[in-house]
Amino acid sequence: MHADCFASSYGEATLSFRAACVDRNIPLSPYRHPARGPGGKALQTSVALLGAANARRILIVNCGTHGVEGLAGSGCIRSWLAQEPASLPGDMSVLLIHLLNPWGTAWRRRQTEGNIDLNRNFVDFTHTQPVNAYYETLRRALAPACAAQDSWDHVQRRIAAFRSAHGEEALAQAVCRGQYADPHGVGFGGLEAAWSNTTFRSILARHAARASDVVFIDLHTGLGPFGHGTLISTDDNHTAELARARAWFGASIVALKDDRQNMPYDIHGDICTAARSMLPNARVVALTLEFGTFQFDEFLSLQVRDCWSRQENRADEPAFRDRLENFFYPRDRRWREMAASRALDVFEQAITGLRDCP
Repeated sequence: MHADCFASSYGEATLSFRAACVDRNIPLSPYRHPARGPGGKALQTSVALLGAANARRILIVNCGTHGVEGLAGSGCIRSWLAQEPASLPGDMSVLLIHLLNPWGTAWRRRQTEGNIDLNRNFVDFTHTQPVNAYYETLRRALAPACAAQDSWDHVQRRIAAFRSAHGEEALAQAVCRGQYADPHGVGFGGLEAAWSNTTFRSILARHAARASDVVFIDLHTGLGPFGHGTLISTDDNHTAELARARAWFGASIVALKDDRQNMPYDIHGDICTAARSMLPNARVVALTLEFGTFQFDEFLSLQVRDCWSRQENRADEPAFRDRLENFFYPRDRRWREMAASRALDVFEQAITGLRDCP
């Protein structure tokens, strides 16, 4: 059963992934994180390469961009490895990036060690970043200077008033678009490249610089219908890249720039856009595979409370961590089976597309 491949912690996921690679004689490269996990334990991102080292066609699967979500992505990758993947053609490889933000996975936070939303961190920091005006309007509610000053009921009233005045799309923009002004707040994109950002660049430079055709799939959880895996593209509309993606994966791909109903916010500094820019000599299909869990209001509540707990130095409070983890990584066995099945289908579609492309 696929659900048996899903680990209960960062440590278990790392050991299980390593064991699966060793069992199959898959080369494994560790990237050591400078910070430590709970109990002072070492942290790492693990990279496995199946197939030729200098393959022309590469499928890259990444998990853990948003740390705690990485446990679900790890389970999907482990499920694929457990299926005993078929031999790849000589000019094709599969690159597995396991837990890109290991600090967030280990500490059960979406953010990095610097409270950075890694999926907003891939920007040119030599330039001024855009202002998220809606976030600034809600800033005192989303990240109060002192968490004890405002009751949760008061914050909820402020959010409700904002929603009534500006609408659902504006609220989604405030929370999900990202911001570069408030290091303590929700969706902080950082003031410089995070460790996971520079590590990702190193991995792609080492393994994919010579590729001509690449599929990059970034695994996420949290938004969308329960258990449903939505493929999301940040490509411009009517581009050859989006047309290729829909030819290989189906017309249901959500084009973020053209579907305000399903994805009512813009993003800046995301890893899929970055992957395309890092591989200028390749044709790149870059997609997010997002597995839905629970309601947006619960997402909002958890993200604000996470900022509060960090402000009060209670970021490791077990009861809250359990609640946040279950939102992004449901314990429901059925959800895990659905996620793994969908991921395996997407991985095989990617391999087929790469194998057959001219």
